[in-house]
Amino acid sequence: MVESVRKIMVKKVVVGSLNDSIHDVAKKMKKYDLSCIVIVKNKKPVGIVTEKDMAQKVAANKLDINKSVNLIMSKNLITIDPHMNIFSAANLMEKHNVKKLPVVERGVLVGLITQTDITRYYAEERKKFFMKNLH
Repeated sequence: MVESVRKIMVKKVVVGSLNDSIHDVAKKMKKYDLSCIVIVKNKKPVGIVTEKDMAQKVAANKLDINKSVNLIMSKNLITIDPHMNIFSAANLMEKHNVKKLPVVERGVLVGLITQTDITRYYAEERKKFFMKNLH
């Protein structure tokens, strides 16, 4: 049986706001050692900023870090429900070539799931399977 995303998602998501500058978001990413920050408005995800955005949109273009995060965030978010199964979430990531999915319930951000979370889950499940079947 494949578990739901709720089981493995990060529940305490560090977020940013549309009022944040690129520099503000970069500082949060560094402080919490994160690869992304979800940008929210009224607790609803409206964008996401990733390390890739920082490298390709900011550093490579020498963009002013005091400008709004709105300039670099990905706005066409693909979100999922916490009841979606992990396998389906992995397929959705692959289909849309994304590594992170905000988890939303009734429009409100409740978590975040990443490729790393999914990889860790399947590695643990494989380990359990082998340990059970070795005996």
